[in-house]
Amino acid sequence: MSLLEPSQASMSNFSLYDSYYIMHRHVMLSVIIPIICLTVVSNTLVLLLVLSESKLRHPNYYYLNSLALSDLVNGLVGVPSSLYFLVVLSPLTCSFANSRLLFLSSYIFSGVSLSHLITITADRHFAITKPLKYMTVVTQRMKVVGIACSWLAGIIYGVVAVLNVGSVESGDADLQLCSVWRFTKTFSVQFYIVSGLAILILGVLLCVCNLRILRIAMKQSRREVRQKNAVAANGKKPVIPESMRQVKAIRVITSMVCVFCGCWFPTAIRFLLKATMQFSPLQNLVAIDVVTVTISLGSLINPFIYCVKDSTYRNAFAKFKSTSRHLFVRTKIHV
Repeated sequence: MSLLEPSQASMSNFSLYDSYYIMHRHVMLSVIIPIICLTVVSNTLVLLLVLSESKLRHPNYYYLNSLALSDLVNGLVGVPSSLYFLVVLSPLTCSFANSRLLFLSSYIFSGVSLSHLITITADRHFAITKPLKYMTVVTQRMKVVGIACSWLAGIIYGVVAVLNVGSVESGDADLQLCSVWRFTKTFSVQFYIVSGLAILILGVLLCVCNLRILRIAMKQSRREVRQKNAVAANGKKPVIPESMRQVKAIRVITSMVCVFCGCWFPTAIRFLLKATMQFSPLQNLVAIDVVTVTISLGSLINPFIYCVKDSTYRNAFAKFKSTSRHLFVRTKIHV
């Protein structure tokens, strides 16, 4: 079963579509290119902080560092390849079979990000609910295996997604109609429905689960704070409860999950609408523009969450900035 917008509708909407397509190319370039640049710079900075600060190389930060690497590669490869398909008319982008490869990296790194968030959520839930067992079961090696599985799951999702996006060729379509044709291709209805529902359900489950974890951590933290105050009242030196550190870490993860889901919900809605109603080429292109921008924002926002919400990243950034400034001043003096 497949979806295909009627060619008559495509031709009748061609004039309006063509006007929007010209504007769309300039808008997408002016919006997505800054997002790509900021994504690459911010995630590269996060990885530089990891290299410069030993605390960030602790196993507790393995998942976040791996996610930053995924966002960086997505900014370098995934988003630019999708942008190339959207704004360039060429034999490559007009050939449906070849153009699928341009979206392969985007699907892969989106899957990697989602897999990381699922793994991180499961890790935090285990750490909060079974703290003693967590310390003995979740070793450094287990976290490395979790990261490897997250990357493998993303690769499998990307390949499966691309293989399910039909196999129609442009044939003898004129190049001037290529832009219209590219957004009237056939797609698997089953793929749209399954992907849309999966994104919505996983997104809601991840948000609910992380909010529950945060609630449990805050409850534990309040209880330990009361114990801390009781110790301080007896004249003993209080110890900072470990749960207070966990609350801060879980707030970072919860923020990332909510941002990820917010950026991907428009894609889920588009998939479900595409499976249940017919889009004109113009409507399809507008929807693709919106979801491309929102998905790209996901890889951009994560590094700012690290540096704003997590004190270890924040302190490492302050130290890195101070060192860089001194190095710049010293170099300037020598010159």
